[in-house]
Amino acid sequence: MSDAPRSPEGLELFERLAATTDAMVFVTDLEVNTSLWVNETLVEMTGYTLDDYRFERFENPFIPEEDVAAVAEFLGAFLASDALVSAGSVRNRFVDRWGGTLHVRSRVAKVTWGDRPALLYCTVLEEREAPSIDVEQRYRSLVEAAADAIVRLRPDLTIHFSNRGFQELVGKTPAELRTVALPELVMPSHREEIREALAGDAARVPFTAPVLGAEGHPHWLEGNFVRIAAGPDAGLLQAILRDTTEQRLLDARMEQAQKRETLGQMAGGIAHDLNNILTGILGSATLAAEDVEAGSRIAEALSDIRIAAQRAGQLSSSMLAYAGEGNAARVSLDLAELVAEMKPLLGSALPKNVQLRVRTPDVPIAVLGDEIQLRQVVMNLITNAADSMRAGGEVGVEAGIRTVTSSFGHGEHVFGTGPSEGPVAFVRVSDAGAGIPPETLERIFDPFYSTKAKGRGLGLAAVQGILGRHGGCVRVESEVGVGTEMEVVLPLTEAPIVRAEVNAPVAPERGDGVVLVVDDEALLRKLVRRILEPVGYRVLEADSGEAALTLLETQGDEIQVVVLDQTMPGMGGDRALVEIRKDRPTLPVVRTSGYVADPQLAAPDPCTLFLGKPYGVRQLIDAVQAATRDAS
Repeated sequence: MSDAPRSPEGLELFERLAATTDAMVFVTDLEVNTSLWVNETLVEMTGYTLDDYRFERFENPFIPEEDVAAVAEFLGAFLASDALVSAGSVRNRFVDRWGGTLHVRSRVAKVTWGDRPALLYCTVLEEREAPSIDVEQRYRSLVEAAADAIVRLRPDLTIHFSNRGFQELVGKTPAELRTVALPELVMPSHREEIREALAGDAARVPFTAPVLGAEGHPHWLEGNFVRIAAGPDAGLLQAILRDTTEQRLLDARMEQAQKRETLGQMAGGIAHDLNNILTGILGSATLAAEDVEAGSRIAEALSDIRIAAQRAGQLSSSMLAYAGEGNAARVSLDLAELVAEMKPLLGSALPKNVQLRVRTPDVPIAVLGDEIQLRQVVMNLITNAADSMRAGGEVGVEAGIRTVTSSFGHGEHVFGTGPSEGPVAFVRVSDAGAGIPPETLERIFDPFYSTKAKGRGLGLAAVQGILGRHGGCVRVESEVGVGTEMEVVLPLTEAPIVRAEVNAPVAPERGDGVVLVVDDEALLRKLVRRILEPVGYRVLEADSGEAALTLLETQGDEIQVVVLDQTMPGMGGDRALVEIRKDRPTLPVVRTSGYVADPQLAAPDPCTLFLGKPYGVRQLIDAVQAATRDAS
């Protein structure tokens, strides 16, 4: 056996010689049947790298089946002989990476590569191929540089050729792909449909299907297969396929956002009207209870009315939360502390056969949010998880910080548009319940959709609405019979954490002066009068913004506070406030609404406070007194 390349100097000389020749050279190990080295000419001419040649010596997938027997016979005879260099050569065809056919001639030699017995191949193109090399190289460069996937199929639908774009997308080498039928790479949901379409005799076959990607997630490919009509590849199908996964994801999110906006507008409108009604019911029931004997049947009935109104108010708050509205005061808070503090409350509220396991880090997790709304998010997810485990079990809750990449959401069920990449805060709630069927998963955040017998379908809808206002999203993983994991993702903030101060309740003080209440609802104007007059205020009424401005012109010197509704026919609260501020920039104003996008916008100056509907008797008194106190 030749030992020319045995020494390091010999190896270096051999590699230099091989780099300067027009022949394609590669070396294979005789003992383990694997390739050891290839020269640059081979890579340039065939498009395959050393890794692509990792196959059994007599199972070269790049040689057409009709030529394999002759090559194997030639190699077998040579290896069985005592010759170090083959006396003759073998001619065969070779299919390059781009699907072209090269006619080649090879000679072989037995060598020692380092300290291992090896076989050296020296392969040259037949003369008839030489004139077309430059054209083929330009074609190959274009095909390999293409961002789209390019595929050619044999009549049995196995892959005759694929470019690097397709190979990287599915995570397979050319050698692996040459024995794979394209439908086998298609996800099962579309596999038979694609197989039937490609197996027909149509000249043009539209292709739209999810293909399993290298990272384990489906990629949607779209294009048209065209049947080659003439030439050596006649009858084969070829296509340029575009990966439309990102576009589909964006379209789905846009559709989801539009649906959510439409339903949100409807829910917000209903909640606004409902809050107006509830304010009247709650306030009137509270005032009536003061005039009846405690413990009487009337007092009990009024108490039931107040409780029912408060529950209806919670339902209204859920609708507003879904709509991305509602009262919110966002500050920098510790998400880990918020989750940890909820354990005692939720532990007693869950069914006795459900245990709650909470894990939070020792370091704070600073997020910008409304504490009440974020508590509602965590509570809704935990109670939803507990409800899914009828036989009992454990609900796991974990808060922390993790990093998301640009691939976050690909192949996953992510609802909402949260942080795209970088460090984020998360709250993860998991259960071992029944799981969510795939056909149901896309609808679980729709308002008024519920699989529970007594569910209203607003719990998860409110979660999505609240997270939308906080710049977050929720990721869902579920398997029927195994369980569900929901992960809330929120952006972090560098703002210092604000700790809430706890003050003891103080009895309302008696007031004096004139309060102007502006509301198009007569019932609410009457209610405000009945609440404020007993504690010392005189109340004037206006049913519109225009009427309020008229009263301010005639009795402005007497009026000390304005209670101004946000939504009214004609001149609404926004415009009325602008007009009031032109002449009275420091007049205290309490703005009220059951539907507001941002309380900070509703109270744009230090002399304006916001009070959300439905409000109680004490809340209105406190707001009026706070407004006059701040103005003095």
